[in-house]
Formats: sequence, C-alpha cells, structure tokens
Amino acid sequence: MENSISEQKIADLRAYPVSYRLQRLRWWHNLTQQDFADLVGCSRTSVSAWEKGQRFPSGQNLMNIARIYDLPGDFFVDVNIETFKPKKRKKG
Repeated sequence: MENSISEQKIADLRAYPVSYRLQRLRWWHNLTQQDFADLVGCSRTSVSAWEKGQRFPSGQNLMNIARIYDLPGDFFVDVNIETFKPKKRKKG
C-alpha cells in the first residue's frame, strides 16, 4: 500500500493514543474495519476493540501496520503499554 500520509500528519498523530492513530490510518485510506483487518491479518472485532481502546494490538500487529502503511519504525515506540488501561465493561 502506498503511503499517502504526510510527514506532518504522522508527526501530529504521535500526540494521540493508539486507538485514535489506528482509526485515523484506516480512515485516511478509506478502509472499512474488515478491509483493515484483512490487511493486518486479524479479525474485524480486534480492529474494533483497538479503535475503542478496549484492547491493545500485539507487537506483531503493530509491526504489520507500520509495514503496510510504510510508517517510520518508531511510530509506535512511544506507546507505553504499562499505562494502557482498557475500558471496563458494564455488567448486565
């Protein structure tokens, strides 16, 4: 996939959480969650959970995403998984 994302957009995205970054990458390439999942090699429900901040992509999935979009190697390096807190589900 050709990277049509400007360096400025990539730099600006770094200020946001992974959930937002992933959603924007997908939107900028006019992909559905299923299209994105097929490219990455995961399920659509995984993509949905990532974009909602309910789950965090594996390191392998992050590497696949960076490769697919020709992102800088350090695009996800600043993400601190220790501070990532999934949203709690409501019971009932």
